[in-house]
Amino acid sequence: METKPKILLIEDEKNISDSLTLILEEEGYCVNVSPTGKNGLKQYPANDLLILDLMLPDINGLDVLKEIRKTNPVYPILIVSALSSEDDLITGLSMGADDYITKPFSVKELVHRIKRTLKRQTLYQDKVGSSSKNKFFLFGKNMNVDFERLTAVTSDGARNLTSQEANILFYLISNQGKVISRKNLLEQIWGHNREIETRTIDNFIVRFRKYFELDPKNPKHFITKRGEGYIFCK
Repeated sequence: METKPKILLIEDEKNISDSLTLILEEEGYCVNVSPTGKNGLKQYPANDLLILDLMLPDINGLDVLKEIRKTNPVYPILIVSALSSEDDLITGLSMGADDYITKPFSVKELVHRIKRTLKRQTLYQDKVGSSSKNKFFLFGKNMNVDFERLTAVTSDGARNLTSQEANILFYLISNQGKVISRKNLLEQIWGHNREIETRTIDNFIVRFRKYFELDPKNPKHFITKRGEGYIFCK
């Protein structure tokens, strides 16, 4: 018998958690609920994916996200929040969320995002694990990315990468020398997500330049092709 994927829902509003539990169980998921962030931090390792509200009664949802990412950069996390500004979305994704959906939302869209997040993690692991050459990439002056361990040696020392940082880096590096449009990156990493804008990609590129460029204002590896997109050069 196929094991049902387990979802942890960190949501303090009982009417919302009850409704989502019913919906997701009908879709074939096993759902566990935590009304607080602190309790959710204890529960999440036993689940396959986390649906995280940001406005919680004890600690901020972003603090929950930050705490998980300290030790687990690949655990699937989907933020569901009433905070809907572009800055809120970029902050959540930048801190390591795999996806971000704003309230109110359709059930169909939520289920699609869950399936895509779980599938994307599996595809990434398959791509990286398919060949030893995919696991480690060396470039520039003694800089490297370990896609299996999600770590990097950068211009300012060693650091951990979030799963989304690794996904974007993997796609750019796999297409080195080619112009990759923002639209292409958005579709490859997040699919057709109307909430995630091109500024999100720009934000990640700025971060990569800070990580890997000796002079971020004059990049040698993450280059902007005005009006077209970005090019990664080894």
